[in-house]
Amino acid sequence: MNQQRLIYRLGERGMPKSIGNKASGLQALRTKGFRVPNTMVCTWNAYQQYTQNQTDLLSQLQTELSENLKTNCTYAVRSSANVEDGFAHSFAGQFTSRLDVQGVDAVLAAIRNIWKSTNADTVQAYVQQAGRERDQIQMAVLIQEMVTAVSSGVAFSKNPVTAVNEVVIEAVAGQGERLVQSGVTPSRWTAQNGQIIQASEEAVLEEPVLTEIVETTHRIAKTFKQDVDLEWAYDGQHVYWLQMRPITNLRETAVYSNAISKEMLPGFIKPLVWSINAPRHEHIIKQVVAEIIGNDKFEKSELTRTFYFHAYFNNTALGNMFSAMGLPPDSLENMMGIKAKAAQKPKMKMSFQALRHMPRVIGFIHHKLWFGRQLKKFFPQMEKRIKAFPINDLEQASEADILEYIDTLHNLSFPISYHTTVGMILMFVHNKILDSRLRKSGFGLEDFHLTHGMEEIQTYDPNIQLAQLTRQFHALSTEQQNQIQKATFAEFQQLPNLKPLQTALNIFIEKFGYLSDNTNDFSTTTWREKPDVILNLIKRSDSQQRQTAPKPRFESLPLPRLHRLFLNNFYHRARRFCYYRERISALYAYSNNLYHVFFLELGRRLTEQGILDKPNHIFYLYEYEVRAIVTQQEPEHTIATTIQERMAEMKSLEKIELPNTIYGDTPPPVTISSENKLSGTPTSNGTYTGVSRVVKGIADFDKVQRGDVLIIPFSDVGWTPLFRHAGAVIAESGGMLSHSSIIAREYNIPAVVSVNGAMKLSDETLVTVDGYQGKIFIHNHPQQAIGTSTL
Repeated sequence: MNQQRLIYRLGERGMPKSIGNKASGLQALRTKGFRVPNTMVCTWNAYQQYTQNQTDLLSQLQTELSENLKTNCTYAVRSSANVEDGFAHSFAGQFTSRLDVQGVDAVLAAIRNIWKSTNADTVQAYVQQAGRERDQIQMAVLIQEMVTAVSSGVAFSKNPVTAVNEVVIEAVAGQGERLVQSGVTPSRWTAQNGQIIQASEEAVLEEPVLTEIVETTHRIAKTFKQDVDLEWAYDGQHVYWLQMRPITNLRETAVYSNAISKEMLPGFIKPLVWSINAPRHEHIIKQVVAEIIGNDKFEKSELTRTFYFHAYFNNTALGNMFSAMGLPPDSLENMMGIKAKAAQKPKMKMSFQALRHMPRVIGFIHHKLWFGRQLKKFFPQMEKRIKAFPINDLEQASEADILEYIDTLHNLSFPISYHTTVGMILMFVHNKILDSRLRKSGFGLEDFHLTHGMEEIQTYDPNIQLAQLTRQFHALSTEQQNQIQKATFAEFQQLPNLKPLQTALNIFIEKFGYLSDNTNDFSTTTWREKPDVILNLIKRSDSQQRQTAPKPRFESLPLPRLHRLFLNNFYHRARRFCYYRERISALYAYSNNLYHVFFLELGRRLTEQGILDKPNHIFYLYEYEVRAIVTQQEPEHTIATTIQERMAEMKSLEKIELPNTIYGDTPPPVTISSENKLSGTPTSNGTYTGVSRVVKGIADFDKVQRGDVLIIPFSDVGWTPLFRHAGAVIAESGGMLSHSSIIAREYNIPAVVSVNGAMKLSDETLVTVDGYQGKIFIHNHPQQAIGTSTL
């Protein structure tokens, strides 16, 4: 009777099922064409004979090993039990492994050590915890040719801690066992959609090798339709896959990000602002999703929440929404131009779900192609309605009337916000389409003036009209200029022989007075309330306005005739949506300012009644609290205490640095940054060294001097007059399409946005802004060159 074989080569025909989970995983990888080292497996039939003390087992194993082992080759001898690498329990590290084993006797001894390890106390405890019995363990053994590794590590197709859809790689120089050695910190990379989003500074892996590992990890997970944990080794020429197992205990964790918040809800958010803006932005996103997938499946999803008075969007919920449409989870960030360009363009997955929603997706796209017509009808109707509020006669209105105005404003603000969001996305899409078409001829949007000759846009640009006021000021006599230099705004209004400038400035404030530091935050002081700031900007301006080299028109680009004809439609669409974006942004800012007007009037009345200490303290209450107080449903004596507690809490949190991403619903520990280097997203090229000037709001506008590095918490159209003086810009929030980025590119000054901790810097600090790499260097030696610029 022939003896049953105990050792098989991986990939050999007739391979039995008794090879264990690790061997099965390697067999699957090899079958699908992934590179695996030459491997043998000792089946668990040998282990069964070992437990039964069969006398001829070792003799047979010795014979089979002699026939299969290479003389001068070293091997990794690893466990491959039936209980290892399962979905519920991995048994990782429970059984013995041996590396660099050479020779028949040494391999046989390693196999016996692995068998013996099934009786270890730690294994028995793990077996009990896993709800299994000791005699359920069946132990096969892998005998794998060692890879002489330059570097090795692990790769996860999904983040094993957060369940975020990203590839996580850890690596060490040399053999992989260093990953588990105490005191050894592996290099780590995280990739989403093929783009490295977090990278180790240590060069353990070259970029081509890293890219191969990321792409292959993604491909393996896609091939086997499950999330996998992989071990790999790189020998200087090839990446070998040493092990594959499913990621165990993968639980979805809510992941919150401030990437979208930095555009829609930036900075500290007072309770009243949060209680109105957050539901509105959530509603708009859900409305767009419902238009595409045709149901309210995600209506109850919570998309936003605050951590320490800062807004974060629930990326998990957003990702589920877009995944249901077959789109990448980060589609909203991509559409808003917040995310950097990916190394690998995300593709729509043609799943059953995606196909099921395809008719509605096509209908949605077709409808949005003609969205410009909708906007043309929307503008005059909504502008008329939004400007019909009697804001100059509020003293005659009762508290009930003002609450009714607020209710009406709520109803109007939702369609305004919807058209603002969709208009911004469509502007980005049309610009992107035009830019991609132009690239085929060697040009891009940066090579010409897209909105040249569009006087209608200038109507909504305060910077252009402020420049006109500046020219009027410098056209005055020296004596008149000196009079104005010494005057406050109120005194300026009374000066003789200045009627043209006084009238022009009053018209400017009447037209743009609703603007503030941040149009999303209606608690901030408006230009109308602080006209001295505008007058000071005019007084401090140079007689010679900053001149920038004019960009050519689209018509002057040397494009082939047929290509130009083809591009004309894309060009005119992009121009129109630039105009639509400016007009809808102005309408949005004006409507948001109405909340400021109405609630401040209620605050004034509550202050007169002795309920509030100051009118603007009303912004530290939630809307439901305001309504309860006004309608006398809330005990008045507790309100002042509540406000003081919230103000004190916000004050204590001013210097904390919060992460861009928060995992789970528990607020993370807060930290204060003291680094001498900051980083962010570069949005305007160039480098510049100069002194910092921190501008928190409208009250700080006067501080800015020519050549300063302007440091701002966020960007809005109300900040643009300062850019004429700045040598560079650092913003704590924003993206490629934020005002700070756009204006910086127009003025050819470096800009870095989304810089955590930027507002913690002090005035007069010498910094270098690297607009190419997104780095900010904080110098310790003030004698270094100031005003050094490289564009």
